Amino acid sequence: PDKDLPGFDFTAFFGRGGYTQNLRRRGNDPITMIPGLGDNNVGLMLAMGIVTALFNREKTGQGDFVTTSLYETAIFNMSMMLLGVQYDGQARDYPISIYDNMNPLNGAYRTSDDRIIQCACPNYNDRFEPFMKSIGREDLIEAGKYFPQADMIAAGLVRELIDEIQKTFLEGDMKTMDDKLRAGDIPHSIAYSWEDIMNDPQAHAVGAFYDVTCPNGVVRKATHTPVRLESEGEIDGRTAPMIGEQGREVLKEVGYILPRRRVGVGQCVHPVAHRVEVLRAAAGHNHHGMFPEELVEEFEHILLVHIDVVVVMDGEHPHKKMLRSGQLLLGGESRADAHLAIELARVGRKNRGVPALCQLDGAGGLAHRRRAGQNVERRAVKSRRTH
Repeated sequence: PDKDLPGFDFTAFFGRGGYTQNLRRRGNDPITMIPGLGDNNVGLMLAMGIVTALFNREKTGQGDFVTTSLYETAIFNMSMMLLGVQYDGQARDYPISIYDNMNPLNGAYRTSDDRIIQCACPNYNDRFEPFMKSIGREDLIEAGKYFPQADMIAAGLVRELIDEIQKTFLEGDMKTMDDKLRAGDIPHSIAYSWEDIMNDPQAHAVGAFYDVTCPNGVVRKATHTPVRLESEGEIDGRTAPMIGEQGREVLKEVGYILPRRRVGVGQCVHPVAHRVEVLRAAAGHNHHGMFPEELVEEFEHILLVHIDVVVVMDGEHPHKKMLRSGQLLLGGESRADAHLAIELARVGRKNRGVPALCQLDGAGGLAHRRRAGQNVERRAVKSRRTH
């Protein structure tokens, strides 16, 4: 029902997927989301689906249609909690406080230099003594009341034990507590900052980064995908092309002819628009029908997101009111012309950022081309007067 709602990973992944509401301390502000986290997750899911479909095609000869979404990916990531919420128990109590954690050995504790160390000892009873010995709190073992876990919970001592552990961590800095836990072979990790990760020898040892040389010559670190293929070799660290930079090559690959002729200045909306070449559609089209309704949303998407483009055709049309100086005016009436307009729109702002008036010439004959040219030119003049 909500497939047409606008959204980003902040909304469809974090918000609706349970992160924002549940992964915060009860009564506190929501956690701060970071851009791209949901996008990266769903991208990996999509890649997995594509590879699976390709493999299946090799086995069966049948193609497939692969789908996924930000929301579905978030639901999959939360699968353990979504199973748990179907039963009575803690999963129904989220968001929770640190004191709702019934296993204090799974807690995150602050050190004297304001760093966080995350501990992970799911089997409380097996790890209780080694943990307490590692941090120098044998007295908590000798007290007897914090073991076994069930008795500690039944006695209502969870908060008290968490506070005792936290007090101990605050007596040492990050390195001191890290060293103690390492010596006791206690599963834990320092909570790293972005800078920590960039300088982490382990991250570099596993190949998490590769060098990218920017156009200005500066070398930066880019993140590698977390899957390794022995055959892939070293990555060629180049920046991605600019939007539309390879548009002409792509258009040629799909069969469009790009003749070396210019649009006259008198036909242009913008003074430098004569630099843009006319595109001629290579195949015949039905020039007597309007653009199909299903393409309207696609054009509006480009209008709002990719590039300023207005489709001009015979008769009244909602896009007429969107005319602006410097936009791309396209004359044409067929579905193929519409798709060509879309492709051209993605290329139009390459360097100058100034699309031109372009007349899409089909195979309808000279009379049609003249008529289309007159229609577009007339509306272009009207646009100049209006704006």
